[in-house]
Amino acid sequence: MLFSSQLLNLYKPNLGAYRKALDLIDAKAEEVLMVAAHAYDLRAAKEVGMKTIYIHRWTDDIDEDMVEVKNEFDVFLEGMQNLPDAIKKVSGGSQEI
Repeated sequence: MLFSSQLLNLYKPNLGAYRKALDLIDAKAEEVLMVAAHAYDLRAAKEVGMKTIYIHRWTDDIDEDMVEVKNEFDVFLEGMQNLPDAIKKVSGGSQEI
């Protein structure tokens, strides 16, 4: 499901944006997976209890320490080609990516 900040009237990484989205879909944070290419978005999602997949893009997060980012989230990907397998892993399916 996709939400816009305009719809929620809250902007990432405000924790309220994540909580409001959860309320709208009547889901618990631990049931939800967020995929993003910005660590600050995923930090907020993780803080409210969501599972996280980071997709590294060489044009984003250039001031981040990628060694730390690799260990910070449930899955770190270098591109989107392995995203389906990563979603399965985080959702409790296959353990390999």
